[in-house]
Amino acid sequence: STFNVIDRGGDVVLPGAIEHGKSVPMVWAHDWSKIVGKGVTEVDDERAVFKGQFFLDTTPGMDAYRTVKAVGALQEFSWGSLVNAADYGERDGQSVRFIKSTELFEVSPVLVGEGRGTGTLALKYGQPFDEQCDTALAAVTHIVERWKSLADAIVKQGRPISESRRGR
Repeated sequence: STFNVIDRGGDVVLPGAIEHGKSVPMVWAHDWSKIVGKGVTEVDDERAVFKGQFFLDTTPGMDAYRTVKAVGALQEFSWGSLVNAADYGERDGQSVRFIKSTELFEVSPVLVGEGRGTGTLALKYGQPFDEQCDTALAAVTHIVERWKSLADAIVKQGRPISESRRGR
């Protein structure tokens, strides 16, 4: 959520309206029967950011992750909440509701969010994708080299590799 901006519904979310550090579920398109992840809000004077994690060990979570990744910069987000306190007034010649306090229930990847400037800031699987690939490649290379050195040691002892596993 970007603060002090008129959203598509004529609301202006004010700084302090969203609780910092609030843990909430991530659901697909506000459908509470499709929980796809969870996360925490990080709030500063200009915006609230949801730092979430998809449930990659569930089909809905993995599907949501893949969809958000494929949609990329076009992906928007929204949040479901109860407005606890608001004032009505005018901004830029338009009647608006100034949201002062909310109770946040969930965050959702959606086709079009009510807020302006929502989107995916980063999508990573534990770390940035390039680093993730480099790390995975390094791990596999290490395992292959380790097995190769163990096999070489066994062969140098004059035993077939198949005999080295007996009795284990």
